[in-house]
Amino acid sequence: MNNDERIFVGRFQPPLNHEVEAIRKRVMAGDEVLVILDGDREAPALRVPFTSEQREQMIRGALGEDARRVRFARARERRYDDAAWRMGLLEGLAALGVHEAPTLFEVFSERFEERLHRVFPEAHIDLVQEPAGCLQGHELRYQIFVDQRAEWIQDIQISAFVRDWIYGFLSTEQAQEILKDGEYIRTYKKEWANTPYPPVFVTVDTVVRHGAEVLLIRRNGSPGKGRLALPGGFLDQHEWTLDGMLRELQEETQLSVDRSKLLEAVRASRVFDHPWRSVRGRTITNAFYLDLDSSVARPAVQASDDAAQALWIKISELRNLEHEFFEDHLEIIEYFIRNQLKLSLELEVQPGRLSVCRLNASSELPDWATKGGFCSVTRTADELSIVCAEALVPGAVRAETGWVSLKVKGPLDFSLTGVMAALVDPLAIEAISVFTISTFDTDYVLIKQDRLEQAIGCLRRVGHRVVGS
Repeated sequence: MNNDERIFVGRFQPPLNHEVEAIRKRVMAGDEVLVILDGDREAPALRVPFTSEQREQMIRGALGEDARRVRFARARERRYDDAAWRMGLLEGLAALGVHEAPTLFEVFSERFEERLHRVFPEAHIDLVQEPAGCLQGHELRYQIFVDQRAEWIQDIQISAFVRDWIYGFLSTEQAQEILKDGEYIRTYKKEWANTPYPPVFVTVDTVVRHGAEVLLIRRNGSPGKGRLALPGGFLDQHEWTLDGMLRELQEETQLSVDRSKLLEAVRASRVFDHPWRSVRGRTITNAFYLDLDSSVARPAVQASDDAAQALWIKISELRNLEHEFFEDHLEIIEYFIRNQLKLSLELEVQPGRLSVCRLNASSELPDWATKGGFCSVTRTADELSIVCAEALVPGAVRAETGWVSLKVKGPLDFSLTGVMAALVDPLAIEAISVFTISTFDTDYVLIKQDRLEQAIGCLRRVGHRVVGS
């Protein structure tokens, strides 16, 4: 990384004048400027009304010609996982060709300053001060989408380009859904306006897992109508959190599992209390993780109460649906799945690339398949499947190429359980597909070479040791 390369990290919801001008100042000084848009791929909502693409459009438009020397990267917020947030920042920078550890950051809030100090302790971080009397981003969003007084926005707050962009945005379908939530929040907060202290709400949420799937609902009301969410709701005044969880789970999903079996399935619980996790105000949720017996058929569900739909979704599909989730519910799912992994394994990246080949079931085992160092053969009534060195496979053979193998250090005892889950689950959360092979002594996880670096980082974050390259 160049010594004159500055990295701005922020949410830019929307880009405020002092944020844009801080970027422009560095451009005018001749610095190379990178902007990381935090909160990528979140569902548009009051807290995050604008997508990463839209935020980049606004910043570029406000900068004008100066935008030519600015490059943009994106990162997920990862509220409950600093290590994953750090990795996301590094992956965003790597996409721009920056592979060295960042050394110079500029941020616009103490929250970002503190968090960056935790994950990049050696970096220099400058906090850009906001002008006196300037509304903060959340206050400006409230003015636009809750009070619905966009015309009150002053020139000191945002540039003429950003203001005009927002005026145009307010007529879009995306904005109309957010404005509906704004109306709900305006009424909701009026109901609590006369309390002697700002209220703190307590809720319960449940992650129910069955094998490779989790149970979700689609919300039937504001805020977040139609969004994917965990079954849950507000805790009653005289209710234990465990009882509240079971009540809400049954009310919203009609899950066909006896109470005793549900209690047996509870594996963990945790409080999720990010101060800005909910647009309704300070809302602390007590979340539970239930792992149902996957040897029993998947239980039936039926949406009821506050749920428009109850559905089972594969864990490997969650990342593709990220933009449909309500608030921080996907992050809660990811937290539990990562932290329920009990095994810490050592893996070694094996040299060379492999291919997974398919031949007819009646085919003889070809000589070329066994000439390399690694070969795995599986014959069924439907096919002959061969995994071998990519360079050995003739061009006419049907094959999936570009796989790299990670070998689990063995030998593994046959009584050891959960090995594959400990490896595959965190990769599934990151939408990294795998091909697995088990032998008498150990297991192999095959990963596409273009996802290898990401996979290694993911496995290390959950406690595995990966050596070799």
